[in-house]
Amino acid sequence: MSRKGNPMKIIGYLLGACLILAAFQAALTVLTYWIIGSLVIGLITRPWETIGMLTAVVVLGMVSRYPLPGALLILAICIVAAMPNREGVTPP
Repeated sequence: MSRKGNPMKIIGYLLGACLILAAFQAALTVLTYWIIGSLVIGLITRPWETIGMLTAVVVLGMVSRYPLPGALLILAICIVAAMPNREGVTPP
């Protein structure tokens, strides 16, 4: 005796899977719009903090993708941040 699946049952499973994937796609679209909106509001209300966060995300992404150049970039940032500011000298 061989077992054959009911074609209507298989179609039902496929339809359910398609609905679940469509719901995930809609949720990702809403999440994308929410993130973009949050960035725009952050740039308007707290621009320096938002730019700093975006810079940190980019640097961390670079460090995770390219460890040695990313570490050198972080080292260069630390050296520049540790340099004392000379009084009476204004940046151009």
